[in-house]
Amino acid sequence: MGKSDIQKVKEIDDEVKAELRALDNTKANIFEKDFCLVMDNSDIVKHGVVDAPLRSSEHRVLLCKKGSIDYTLNFSEVHVSEGNLLMVPANYLITPEGYSSDFNARVLSFRFSNREEASLVGYEVVKLRLGCNEEQVFDTFFQMMDQVLRSPTDGRRDFEYLVISMLYRIQGLNTAQNGFSPTVFGDRKQEVFSQFMQLISSLEPTPRSISVFAEKLNVTSNYLSVLVKEVSKRTVMDWVDIRTVARIKALLIGPDNLTVEQIADRLHFSSSSQMIRVFKKMTGTTPLEYKKSRKDAMPRKKGTS
Repeated sequence: MGKSDIQKVKEIDDEVKAELRALDNTKANIFEKDFCLVMDNSDIVKHGVVDAPLRSSEHRVLLCKKGSIDYTLNFSEVHVSEGNLLMVPANYLITPEGYSSDFNARVLSFRFSNREEASLVGYEVVKLRLGCNEEQVFDTFFQMMDQVLRSPTDGRRDFEYLVISMLYRIQGLNTAQNGFSPTVFGDRKQEVFSQFMQLISSLEPTPRSISVFAEKLNVTSNYLSVLVKEVSKRTVMDWVDIRTVARIKALLIGPDNLTVEQIADRLHFSSSSQMIRVFKKMTGTTPLEYKKSRKDAMPRKKGTS
């Protein structure tokens, strides 16, 4: 399956960044191709994080300053309101479901070439409730990043250090609020799991077989099953279903108007009934019910008709 199969899913990265540059008075700062920072501008925030479903190869951190927004991240619903911080790892399907008329946020998108630094993000969505003091701390992070990006000197590494510091802060709060245990870089299990997640995140149809992944990773099926469960608290098939349902959603609301049978065939299900069972198990609804609920492609402001 190529990119044309997910035409409705926007790639943020370079193409959208070019659009951001073209908009006047957006306050969007872009550092080469690896970092994009948006400071307190409703129009650009909505352009970058509210328009249509998107799948980003970058990590994202959103600090909600005012109002609220609802997302479906892969198959999980998340409500983000004033004082919340949301971190979404790369390769999640981000589907906005609606936002308040006063919604505003600061948004950072980024990627690291260094694997140790990239591992700080992890693979799970993080949502934090910030008290007044912590909100001020993250406000300061964003303000300092903004100042570095506006500096006439090359501050790339300074910017990276600020991002890394912020990620450690997020880890600490995530541990306190959600019982998160940070990963240790260099661990063989983490390396295999990272490679597994890269396979899961590709745009190709996801194999519904543990042995296929194990063969590609040069490990046994049993080793992979135990490792994935230990590292992520999810099974291999949990991750397969998460990624598969994200693709089904994208194709259901895509411009090709594919039938359930066509989508099942494209994603290599043995039958449409098998795909429907997987979809309903993960979402609580059938593909057709989901498609009907998403008939309006663009999310609406909450409270509007």
